[in-house]
Amino acid sequence: QRSEGAESALDLLDFIATAVFHDAPRREGFRPSPLWEIEKAQYIQTLRKTIEQLDANSAGWTPIAFEQQFGTAGLPPVVIIIGDEEVRLRGIIDRVDRYGNGDIRVIDYKTGGGSLEKADLERGYWLQLPIYGMVAQYAMKLGQVVDGFYWKINAASPSALKLSTFKHLGSEGPEAAYDLALDH
Repeated sequence: QRSEGAESALDLLDFIATAVFHDAPRREGFRPSPLWEIEKAQYIQTLRKTIEQLDANSAGWTPIAFEQQFGTAGLPPVVIIIGDEEVRLRGIIDRVDRYGNGDIRVIDYKTGGGSLEKADLERGYWLQLPIYGMVAQYAMKLGQVVDGFYWKINAASPSALKLSTFKHLGSEGPEAAYDLALDH
């Protein structure tokens, strides 16, 4: 059973994709070939699958914000003081969901490669997710962030790295990921 949001997205997919694909050659600077027709069908199939799988992973969660900006479009940056340094952050959180009890999760969509695992954060790669969690919770005050993950669009699955299960140096959950991101 799909949610209303997923049904709406699937209903709109072909319509929106048609408009985007029509403008793509001009906007992206390529000449359509017979392969372009096959690629368009593959893109729609991939998006359909990812919408369905994301919906299946979202029981009890309701999206409350898409492309939540900070430090862009005239909005002030988020400032973090680390020691005697001031770090100014700007970005766009792809999606913020709220659970029935008010808890928050952040989702960052990814189309490219990368393992997106715990080790990537431990090495200082892929810091977006904990940063987005901190921004949503502390700067935007959207609520207590209890989870977050990268959503791999092409694989139609969440990343292995999840804020809810992250563990580091005896600490766990989003706060452990935040502390590690700040260390980096």
